[in-house]
Amino acid sequence: MKASLLGLCLALSTGAANAGGFSLYPDGHFDYVEKISDRSSLDSFLESQLAAEKTVFADSLPRKGEGDDESKPPSWNDVAAMYKDIPDVVFADVNLKESNPDVRGPPHNPGAGGWPTIRYFTAETGANGGNYKKVTELPMCQELLDRTRMLDYVEGYSGSPLCDVNTGKNCSKQEAEFLEKYKVADSDTIEAQLKRLGEMHDLKPTLQHWVYRRIRILQKLQANGEPVHAGAPEL
Repeated sequence: MKASLLGLCLALSTGAANAGGFSLYPDGHFDYVEKISDRSSLDSFLESQLAAEKTVFADSLPRKGEGDDESKPPSWNDVAAMYKDIPDVVFADVNLKESNPDVRGPPHNPGAGGWPTIRYFTAETGANGGNYKKVTELPMCQELLDRTRMLDYVEGYSGSPLCDVNTGKNCSKQEAEFLEKYKVADSDTIEAQLKRLGEMHDLKPTLQHWVYRRIRILQKLQANGEPVHAGAPEL
């Protein structure tokens, strides 16, 4: 069963690579993601970030024989990039193929719940961190391959939304303008925009991330239900 699930994870990630330009570490990734090489660097990073009251998310890649690079979902790269300007949420990568063996084992036990192992760290959890709680019956790699679920994870455990459609918190100027335009839209208009944006693939990273940001805003508006003054926004 374990081998078949790993095969499924590899197939899913390979499909994502063909559809969305997956790479293990995109250009500039470590400009906004901390690269962890050993237990000491991990402990120091967690101590400094938690003291600053930030939420940390750390992704562990499997070592040789436990999986392959494709066990890392491209949704992680995308979400980390989209959060780079939100200071109270930070990300770290632990590549077990390259890191000192001392990053393995307790208390984080990478791989214990399946790959990817993405733990969160808050003032409440301390340096021990907490495990992601699955929300579907899908394998972990398949569940977190979904970008919406990865965003749900980060937003839910950090309490810091990518762009809060109710308060405007963490919305960039571009997002705020898009939100202003579509917060009065009816459900049909929002659905049409979601369909259009969902068909946009293979763009340069910054443009693709803007597509994902707009999708996220529209999904939240859709979840909020019909606005009081519904109608199509001016284009």
